[in-house]
Amino acid sequence: MKLHLVLRCFKKIMNTKIGIKKIIQTKDALGIIFLGFNSPDSTNQQLVVEFLTLICYVDQPKGQAIVLEVIN
Repeated sequence: MKLHLVLRCFKKIMNTKIGIKKIIQTKDALGIIFLGFNSPDSTNQQLVVEFLTLICYVDQPKGQAIVLEVIN
């Protein structure tokens, strides 16, 4: 449950370009977001996929490299 609240907070932050850029610059934030992918809750997994897709889209071409680094 707490992870879901954290991911929803990240979602609010990522509603602006400034927020997205700040999260991209903060490696720990991306790691925390990716933790949600291992959650048994499919809602958390969906949020994580949406975040990672957004990062790939917004910060082209570096976004894909950033996401792959977090995954590995």
